[in-house]
Amino acid sequence: MNAVVMMKPIHDPQVPLTESEISSPEFGFRETHMVYGPYDENALETALQLKDRFAIGVIAMIMAEDVPDDLLRQPLAVGADQIIHIPYGSWSLSPLEVAHVLAQALQEVNDPGVILTGIQSGDWDTGFVPMALAASLECGYVGHVTDIQRVDSQWHIWRREANLTQHLVTDTLVVAAVTSSGRNNLRYHTMR
Repeated sequence: MNAVVMMKPIHDPQVPLTESEISSPEFGFRETHMVYGPYDENALETALQLKDRFAIGVIAMIMAEDVPDDLLRQPLAVGADQIIHIPYGSWSLSPLEVAHVLAQALQEVNDPGVILTGIQSGDWDTGFVPMALAASLECGYVGHVTDIQRVDSQWHIWRREANLTQHLVTDTLVVAAVTSSGRNNLRYHTMR
């Protein structure tokens, strides 16, 4: 069984945009100074914790054109088992079209048990793609996920929104949109 994590490179919010980047016709269609959005990193860490506790595979699915090699390798460096790169620019697509492309790519994944996304992207912040992806896959959707565990053959999902914590249980495929919980900051291995 695999946990599939949807990841999207965005412009690094720590790097100010230059006037020439803003005035470029490529602005909004090609990123420079790319990083993964913080919620995508939370989703990846959540998947890595599932791998640590329940011995499932982790596949990072990255949809973007022109991703630098170091950014493509980053999920592998922290513990993902596989990368699937979809060389398609999401900037030119609507959220529904992005969800359709991701759903088509997921058909090639062997035994997806759960699909993890960030609750929203770090650039346009619509938060619509995870819901549209669930609709495209005709499966469940849970937002604001803070933790997920595998018990027997069921997913136990905790979500928190507006001071309310819910515990949900399902035995079917689900798209879980992960938010920051304080326990899912992405691990970074250091080299000596």
